[in-house]
Amino acid sequence: MGEHLITPASAREELSRLAQELLEAEAEGRQRKPYADVVKVADALTMRARLMAVVEAYVRRKQEHGLLDFADQVALAARIAREVPEVGDQLRQQHRVVLLDEYQDTSVAQLELLSNLFGHGHPVTAVGDPHQAIYGWRGASAAALATFPARFPARAEDPEAAGTRTLYLSTSWRNDAAVLDVANTVAGPLRAAQATAAESGASVSVPVLRPRPGAGRGKVLGLYADSSAGEARAVAEQLAARWHPDTDRTAAVLCRTRSQFTPVVTALRAAGLPVVVLGLGGLLATPEVVDLRSTLQAAHDPSRGDAVMRLLTNLRLGMSDLHALHDWARHLAERATGQVTDDPDRRLDAREETSLVEAVDQPPSPGWTSRRGHTVTPAAAQRVSALSSLLRQVRQLTALPLPELVVATEQLLGLDIEVTARAGAGHTARASLDAFAEVAA
Repeated sequence: MGEHLITPASAREELSRLAQELLEAEAEGRQRKPYADVVKVADALTMRARLMAVVEAYVRRKQEHGLLDFADQVALAARIAREVPEVGDQLRQQHRVVLLDEYQDTSVAQLELLSNLFGHGHPVTAVGDPHQAIYGWRGASAAALATFPARFPARAEDPEAAGTRTLYLSTSWRNDAAVLDVANTVAGPLRAAQATAAESGASVSVPVLRPRPGAGRGKVLGLYADSSAGEARAVAEQLAARWHPDTDRTAAVLCRTRSQFTPVVTALRAAGLPVVVLGLGGLLATPEVVDLRSTLQAAHDPSRGDAVMRLLTNLRLGMSDLHALHDWARHLAERATGQVTDDPDRRLDAREETSLVEAVDQPPSPGWTSRRGHTVTPAAAQRVSALSSLLRQVRQLTALPLPELVVATEQLLGLDIEVTARAGAGHTARASLDAFAEVAA
């Protein structure tokens, strides 16, 4: 609600009012009682109004502990911009020209913030597409584009200012005609609804996409796959049939969600294709970077059992060995919490203090057996000992600048040699590691 700049009390009042109006509205025809669907919506609104008590408790708890979430931060910033004009004066001097990208995703609080900072005739350009407005759940609306001229008016005293201008970027310089035909067809219902809303000033109309001069006809293929893995394999087969190692041509695979990166990358590599995942989100999903990042996390934070589990999985430990390590971690936690105090009522919960990282740092002695009868095999003990030594070496290097620490950890893991020796996809793995090092820099 902070993104909407409303309080739980005002939200409760508005929800209750809407529910009451729905139930009291006269039904059409001979129907005397509200329709079942109307009652269902009114019940949902009433339930949300009741939930405001939970929201108020949440707000109080944040205030008691001096905490802010993201919506609180934006709302507070909007209030400062509105009540302290000196802040806007300073920022306008610092930023002589402002570009607001993805403007259709700005929330009510963000619009209030930006308009108070830069809405006084300051040079501002907003770029947005109402067809891509996907953050309505947190207060964003495509209507923000329609209200831009009012929130960011041109200076009246500027003789060259002819009001706020709207420019349409409707020529696609990337796609051929067939691709744009499909895009315009899919966006047809959105365009029709926005044209109606534009008549009342609630939205802006968007023209159809046009191909660039000299664009080819192109081709669009459709596929109904029975699984995400099948879809990924079909994509890989399409690219493999059109790619040759001697060519400089590249292709891009656009994924709907980040969870699709892994199956798509796996399918492309299985087809013998070199793969580079762009963007930090995709970069962090590549196997080499996952191993490198897990090592850094396990060396830095003893609570990152997930990171050390990734490293243990790479060591091919069996389930029995993993159970034994977990039991050993619990044993270490019980021993540590028992040393803090003899009072059981004040003693920390060993289950919450259990750390798999500490179990690797202080592995059990040979032959140790847990209460559940689990023990670490000699082969697993050697691998765990090697991992423990590796993490200690990484901790000894933490005084290095972060980029140098990343490179040194890569070398300790042997990833630099592994990706160099790897045939086929080795250079793409090298590119991923280099990109991660650049992010660290």
